[in-house]
Amino acid sequence: MGTKQQKKPKKIKPKTLLEIVFLDVPNTENYKFKNRKCNYYSEKCEISPEELSKINSIKKTKVTPISIPIKEYPVKVIIDTDIGTDLDDGLALLYALHNEKIEILGITTNYGPTKLRSAIVSKIYETYWKNNPNA
Repeated sequence: MGTKQQKKPKKIKPKTLLEIVFLDVPNTENYKFKNRKCNYYSEKCEISPEELSKINSIKKTKVTPISIPIKEYPVKVIIDTDIGTDLDDGLALLYALHNEKIEILGITTNYGPTKLRSAIVSKIYETYWKNNPNA
């Protein structure tokens, strides 16, 4: 009987920034929270009768136009994200990184596997600056 050689995994050449980011996400094989289920929209929100009454009274209030002061740019922001659940947070982070009117002071991750989420944020951040050094 001969020994069977294992095939090497096929190397995929990424084409887009998102492919670059998500092809190199850390291996989750030994991740201790890999079996934890974080069902999307699993949070429950119950509105009390008092809150519902307040909401209904606000809905009936007439709104008068106001002048909005001109903002000084860049606007300083701290991004708090549950990136990795859906695509929206990744796109929002890329938008904020690319927008000259936004200065990111910090990025935090929340909800469930935060170490994995922070690894995704780090990879997006590093890849963006590597590909856009003058941005």
